[in-house]
Amino acid sequence: MPPELQAAVDAGNADEVKKLAATVPNLSKAQQKKLIKQADITAKKLAKGGSAAASAKPAAAKPAAAAAKPAAAKPAAAAAAAAPPPLPTGGGVASASERALVSDMLAAIAALELPADAMATLRSHEAELAAAIAPRLNALQNANYASGFAARE
Repeated sequence: MPPELQAAVDAGNADEVKKLAATVPNLSKAQQKKLIKQADITAKKLAKGGSAAASAKPAAAKPAAAAAKPAAAKPAAAAAAAAPPPLPTGGGVASASERALVSDMLAAIAALELPADAMATLRSHEAELAAAIAPRLNALQNANYASGFAARE
C-alpha cells in the first residue's frame, strides 16, 4: 500500500482514500471498501477527540530500552544531558514506535557532538519529527506484516 494512501486512512480522509485507492493496482473492491471504512472510523475517533495513534499497537519498548543501554555507558553528566524530555501524549498522530525511532535518532545525532543549540532545536521539534515519519513507518510496518502473512501460505 502506498504511504500516501495509508496516511489518508490514518488522517480519516475518506474522500482522499477513495481517490487514491482507485489508482492502486491489484487492490480489490472489498479492500477499497475496507480502507474507506477504516478512514471513516478514524475520522469519527478524531472528531470525538481521540487519537488515531491510540489504535496503533505499541511495539517500541525494545528500541527505547536499547537506546538506554549505550547512554548508561557514558559519564553521568553526558547521560543526563542526552536524556530526551518526554513527548506530549495528546493531540499528535505519532505512536510509541515513531517516538522511539526519533528518540533513537536524536541519541545518535547527540553522539556526533553537534552544538548545544542545534540539539536543543532538534529536541524542541521532536514531536513534529515523530509525526512526520508516522505515515512512512506505518507503511513499512504494513508491508512487513503483509510479507510475513504471505509467507505462511
